[in-house]
Amino acid sequence: MGNGVCRKEITGRDILRRHRRPRAPGRYQYILENLPTNAPLDQNYATLAQFTGNPGWDPLPVLRELNLPAIWLLGTDDRLVPTRECVRLVESLRQQGHRYRFITYPGFGHNLSGSGVLYWPDVFAWMAQERIR
Repeated sequence: MGNGVCRKEITGRDILRRHRRPRAPGRYQYILENLPTNAPLDQNYATLAQFTGNPGWDPLPVLRELNLPAIWLLGTDDRLVPTRECVRLVESLRQQGHRYRFITYPGFGHNLSGSGVLYWPDVFAWMAQERIR
């Protein structure tokens, strides 16, 4: 019946449990509550760079542990998630050998669905490249 060794496959949910989000608001909460939605994005990025409060939840430890392909679809005019920071993070993980990819859509914000962006061809091409069915 086996050698008595019980192996449990570690799931993404297990990894997330080990890296629980802090309750204190961080950088992204600061974005939502303090950065003006009508200000130029460069101004908002400059303000965010000066933020010295609680950094909030850092996705990097979780993303370092995952061993699966992933894709980020990012609007360059997103005012909820700082696209430039996401691009830097994903690129640094790619250089470390992770099968991560990002695609940016110039002029679009956070909600790509319903925005007219034709992102499904990009997703299907990525899935074919990664051999995902």
